[in-house]
Amino acid sequence: MSESKEQEIEVAIPPECFLVDKVPHDWLFPRIDVALHHGGAGTTGASLRAGIPTLIKPWFGDQYFWASRVQALGVCLLVPYRNLLLTCCVRLASGSRLSVCLIW
Repeated sequence: MSESKEQEIEVAIPPECFLVDKVPHDWLFPRIDVALHHGGAGTTGASLRAGIPTLIKPWFGDQYFWASRVQALGVCLLVPYRNLLLTCCVRLASGSRLSVCLIW
């Protein structure tokens, strides 16, 4: 099912999740437990260097290439739908002591 046909359900972001506009990935990623991001080359490299579990939802351009490469290497999971990405983030952060970073 394509994302455009997927029924969009709003997922409430819990108060444990902080939304920021910009933050240096090389600074942030060593301080968190899980990264969920778009899969750009720089962001992917930063999450791999930090050695943290990584989930990627590519949106356009080279993000699909990097997502498929790191998934083939077994060092990340590709998330096929936006709502699944948000659901993963909320479930990881809610009621846990994990620090999760979601980068759009």
